[in-house]
Formats: sequence, C-alpha cells, structure tokens
Amino acid sequence: MLAYQFIGLNGDSTQSGGGPAEGVKTPTKFLPVAQGFVVEIVNDGDIKFLNSQRVFKTEATDETIFFRQVASSNEGEASNTEDVIKKIRLQLTTSNGLGREIVMGFSSVTSDEFDYGYDAKAYETFNNDLLTVLEENTMVLQAYSEITSDKVVDLTFKADGNGMYNIKATQFVDFPIDQPVFLLDNFTGTYYDLSQEQGYNFTSQSGVYTNRFDIVFQGSETLSTDGFTFNNDFGIYYNSNSNKLFAKQSNQDLKSLTLFNALGQKIFQIQDIKAEDLQSGISLKNASTGMYVVILKTVEGKILNKKIIID
Repeated sequence: MLAYQFIGLNGDSTQSGGGPAEGVKTPTKFLPVAQGFVVEIVNDGDIKFLNSQRVFKTEATDETIFFRQVASSNEGEASNTEDVIKKIRLQLTTSNGLGREIVMGFSSVTSDEFDYGYDAKAYETFNNDLLTVLEENTMVLQAYSEITSDKVVDLTFKADGNGMYNIKATQFVDFPIDQPVFLLDNFTGTYYDLSQEQGYNFTSQSGVYTNRFDIVFQGSETLSTDGFTFNNDFGIYYNSNSNKLFAKQSNQDLKSLTLFNALGQKIFQIQDIKAEDLQSGISLKNASTGMYVVILKTVEGKILNKKIIID
C-alpha cells in the first residue's frame, strides 16, 4: 500500500488529523532517486535545488522509503468507471496561429465549486484568450460535477482587435460517443457541435466578452424551449415610444437578461428579473437603431436567444 496522502508543515498527516492512514508506510524527509512528490508553496520566493543537497541514504536502514504503485492482482481488472473524469481540451486559435488551450473535467468526485488539486487559475492572460470562470477567478483547468442536460459552462473570451478566431475541441477523454457537446455563441445564437474537427470560426472586435460563449450539452431545439413556460403569444420586442423592452406572455422568472449589439458588444444586462417585470417592460434608454440579440437565462441555466430590431 501507499503512504499517507499528506504530511503538513506542522507534521500533521491524514491519520493524525483524525482520518485513517492511507497506507502502511510513513515517508521520511529524504526523497529517493526517481521518487515523484508534490510540494505546496505557502510563501513567495525562489526555489533552488542544489547538488549539495544530495545525501546518501538507504532503504535498508529505514532512512528513506521508495513508494511504488501496488500491482493489481488482476491485470485485466477494469477501473471504477464511476470515478472517471471526462475531459474536454478546448483550444482558441487566432488568425496568426497563436492561442490558448484550456481543460474542463466532469465527474462524480468533483464539484462546480473549487476542487483542490483539480482546478488551476490563469496567473497570466494574453491579448487574445479563452478561459473558464470560477467565482471571480479565470481558470485554465477546471473540474465540475457530472454532466447533465441543463449544465452550462461559462467562458470568458478576450480579443485585442478585429480579426478571425477559431474555437475547437482538440480532445475528448472518456466521453460517451452519444454525449452531445456544443459551443453556444450567445451573440449569433449558433450552437456549434464540438465533435466536428474544423472548429467554430468567428470574428470579434476588441474587448472582453464574459457572456458571449458557453459550453452546453444539448442543442438549440431543446435549449430554446426547455425550462421556459410560454403562452402561444410569447414574444420579445422593443417599444421606442416608452424606451422599454418587453417579454410578453412569459410566466417564468429569469436569472439574467443580456443585450448584445451587432458588433457582439454587451450593452445592457440585468439580473434576477420577475416575470411580471418582463411583461410590464424593462427600461432600456439610449439604445441606437439596429439589430440586437437578447439572451434570456433562467435560474436553472436554460438559455433562450432572440433577435430584435430597434428603429
């Protein structure tokens, strides 16, 4: 068996902290050659490894211990599929070939909150970037709970100027063949099937877009209506006389309402809207004439896109 999972700076281990020992060996302060290990950094500063730190210690005298993976008694034994983390590698590429790759994982042993050891912050951002979001932090690696049909993963996209961009899934790991995965462009209302090899091409102006892209797990024919309560006369329109946006005949409260202009820029957003407020009108002043995309998101994460014309 392996050793304790962790020994802290104060000497506490998983056993001394009240939990059971995760093995029968206790590590020493001397690491044998080729032994893998993990270090947690608690202060800023430089880390140096010097040859002078090398000392000769042997396992025979219990001065050092080498930890190995225990061989399975059945080489053909399958791993526990319930603990498998399904992973998506998603890549943003600019017209000059630069870009960013991020990784998302989904499993029964991780959550939609911060998962220590699974999530990694983006400590550096680029002029053109694609990242996931956890609370106020942008992430390059992020784990989530299991995939459900109504799950929505928000992405943050950053562009340094006019140009062509491509977003594609470079790898799916342990994903069922029949699991749909879409990139949702909230500005155009496009659901792009990420199983396609060429990726999703689009243009953008300079800016940071926190509401343009999502990863979703069902297509437009489901997301557009599922989770909303409509009457037959449901509609979204802008009244130029009152400078108000109306969503008539909707009986559902919303988590957010967002308005994008024809350039993909977010010009308006409001949170936590009651159904009666939608029907009585949302004040929207100083809106220029043109085409807009309205994004409605329910408290369950369902999304509806509608285009409107303001004249």
